[in-house]
Amino acid sequence: MTYQLPNELKVQIIQHVDRRSLPTVLRVDSTFHDIAEARLYHTLFFKAFPSRPQLFEAATNCFNTIIGRPTAAAAVRCIGVDLYDWWHAAAEEFLEVFRTALPKVPNLVELEISDSNGFVTSEENIRKLPQGCLFSTLQHYFGPPGILDDIQSNVLKTLHIYSMGNSIALIQRSYSAAARLSGQTLRSLAIYKPEGDQGDLGEWESVFVEIPSHFPNLRYLSVEPWHTGSSALLDKLIPNIVRLPKLRLLRVSNSMGMQLLEQERHVKHLHAGCPQLRAITLIWHDEWMFCERLQTWISSREWYQLDEQLREEVDWRNYLEDPDREGFEYTFLADRRDFPHRM
Repeated sequence: MTYQLPNELKVQIIQHVDRRSLPTVLRVDSTFHDIAEARLYHTLFFKAFPSRPQLFEAATNCFNTIIGRPTAAAAVRCIGVDLYDWWHAAAEEFLEVFRTALPKVPNLVELEISDSNGFVTSEENIRKLPQGCLFSTLQHYFGPPGILDDIQSNVLKTLHIYSMGNSIALIQRSYSAAARLSGQTLRSLAIYKPEGDQGDLGEWESVFVEIPSHFPNLRYLSVEPWHTGSSALLDKLIPNIVRLPKLRLLRVSNSMGMQLLEQERHVKHLHAGCPQLRAITLIWHDEWMFCERLQTWISSREWYQLDEQLREEVDWRNYLEDPDREGFEYTFLADRRDFPHRM
């Protein structure tokens, strides 16, 4: 009989239950209900596809449950929403429910709001997203600015802001809100604006100046205004980066046409001014890693020529507490195998 089983054994049983069967387990008894509900709603990931509009209905139903059932809302730790098909007719209803549900999740640890085609982060549509969320337990945020204006978390570790069509002033307001309580705890900061929407270099200079005073304990910093990598840009960066003594990883821009020799020149320029850096990337998939033993910089293209021990020594993940969330290659919720529930 189930009531004779110790709770520890029930927890172990639930770990082996397929997530599609968890709603059935909820009806076994009150203890199984509580354990299964905590696992069922721990992580919610939703991605809209043009060919599957029924996913909007499923997601809307799920977040309606969050609104109406406080125990389910309390079980949620991670939410990921990729609004690839933003303009679908069902999206408006989903967004209304999502906007209502999100502030009701009291124990949220990780929030990711993305859009495969960049439309969700435009200033025109950002007002449709949840506003005024306190997020007192939030540790990792990936998404557009604005949502964090009222954040009350003092444990934020990762802040990645993706913005299209928004002013740099709005981005500054968002990370300043996060800095009020999480300035000392933040380890990873990324600010991304796409090509053709980068703002002028003078605006970004004010960002460079503010970051060290807001977040003195950063280990990873990515500022991607899509300006062509240049000595002028680096000269503005260096006096501010040197004020971040714990910083080890830096992404400066995304200049796709930069040749390897030009990259190496910029990397050495940065390192000369900021000797604490141990990994730098100037374009996608071209990482530069500093080898302590050889006292030289090695590109990712040369990494394959190193012996196994040297590869481990120069791995930038060594400098991070949580490489999946904090480093050059953020692992999206949808790609993580340890999360039990996706819509």
